[in-house]
Amino acid sequence: MTQLTTPPITLRSGALALELDPEKGGRINRLTLDNTDGQPQDLLHTDQKIGASFVMAPWTNRIENATFRFQGTEHTLRANHPDGTAIHGTARELPWTISDRTPLSARLTLDTRNVPLGATTSFPFHYGACQRFELGEDSLTIDLSVTNLGDNPMPAGCGQHPYFSRTLFRPNDLLTIKAPVSGRYPSQHQIPTGEPVDDDFCKALRDGDSFIGSELDEVFTLGNAPIELHWSKSNVRLTIEHSESLTHLVVFTPLAAPFVCVEPTTMANNGFNAEDPARVGVRTLAPGETLETRMTLRITRDA
Repeated sequence: MTQLTTPPITLRSGALALELDPEKGGRINRLTLDNTDGQPQDLLHTDQKIGASFVMAPWTNRIENATFRFQGTEHTLRANHPDGTAIHGTARELPWTISDRTPLSARLTLDTRNVPLGATTSFPFHYGACQRFELGEDSLTIDLSVTNLGDNPMPAGCGQHPYFSRTLFRPNDLLTIKAPVSGRYPSQHQIPTGEPVDDDFCKALRDGDSFIGSELDEVFTLGNAPIELHWSKSNVRLTIEHSESLTHLVVFTPLAAPFVCVEPTTMANNGFNAEDPARVGVRTLAPGETLETRMTLRITRDA
C-alpha cells in the first residue's frame, strides 16, 4: 500500500511568498521577497537538504556527548553531528500535520506519541509541538510552542534556525546584523564553559556589524528589543520582533557561505547539562504544560 505524503504548501501576501514543507520536519522551504521589478528573491537562503529554516525542539543547538541528566536519571540521545553532540532537537526529523490553513496562514502540529520512543527519535519524553505561520504584506509571524504530553516532567527549549541570504537584490550587498545582546558565553567547540560576558563581539552586534571576514558561531544572552538585519545596497531592512521567552541568540556567520544564521532561542547551547539549567533558559515542563514563543519578521524598504 502506497503511503500518502503531504506536499509543500505556499502562502502569498503582497511581495512575500512562503513555502512550508510539513513532511520534512515542518520546515520553511522558501521565503521570498519581490524586488522592485516584481521578481521574487530569496530572503532566506534555500538548501535542498535542510530547506531555508527549520524548527529546533525540544532543545536547541548542541547537547554535549549526546547525554544529559534530568531529575537524577541519565539519558542518551542519538549523536547526529560529527563532533559527537546531539544537535537541534528531534522535531525537524519528523513529519508534521497540517491542522488548519487559510490563504495567509497555516498551523502545523506534531505529536510524538505517534512515534515509538527510540524508534525515530531518541528523546526519552513524549512531547507535542505547534507552529503557526501568518503572512502579512510585509511580515511573517511564527508562533512556536512545545507541550509536555507525558506523565512526568521534561526539560524543554525551542527556537527557529533561519538561514538569511547574505545578498538580496544586488550581488554587492552588505548585510549588517544589529542585536540587543548583553553577554557572550565563552565556549569550546560551541559548548559554553562559563558565564556570559559583555565583550567586543557583543558591542559589534549592538552597533550593527557586517562580520565580513569574521566566522562566528556564538551564543549570546538576548534583550527584548528587536533584532535588525539590513541589506544596504538593496535598501531592505528586516526586524525580528520576539517574545520575552526567547532569551538567547545564536549567530553563525561561516566564511564564504551565502548565508548567515540569526537564531533567537529559549536556551543556551548544552543547557540541559548546565549546573543550573533554568538560569540558561531551560524550562522544566510539568505534564500538560506548554512553552510558547513568538517571532515576527517585519520588512521595510529604505526610501
